[in-house]
Amino acid sequence: MVDAEASAVLWVGKYRRQETSKDFLNLYAEDDREEILAFAMEMWDPYEAAVSKHCPSAQFVRDLSHIISSCAREVADIVREEESRKARE
Repeated sequence: MVDAEASAVLWVGKYRRQETSKDFLNLYAEDDREEILAFAMEMWDPYEAAVSKHCPSAQFVRDLSHIISSCAREVADIVREEESRKARE
């Protein structure tokens, strides 16, 4: 976890899991977590679930490259499924 304003690493977790995010968030008191306004993170449901639960006031911030990458994967999946369906017919 990184503090973007201070350009400082706050914490490093061992695994990429929802529980790991909870471990970090639980280092802060509930009142402090409620003051967190934004989280910039990769688009991964377990991270979003942990932040939503522990920092209810926080908004999610996405960088354009992650958004485009996610959309491109979805489009590729749709095209791949359609082409596979056509090939079976």
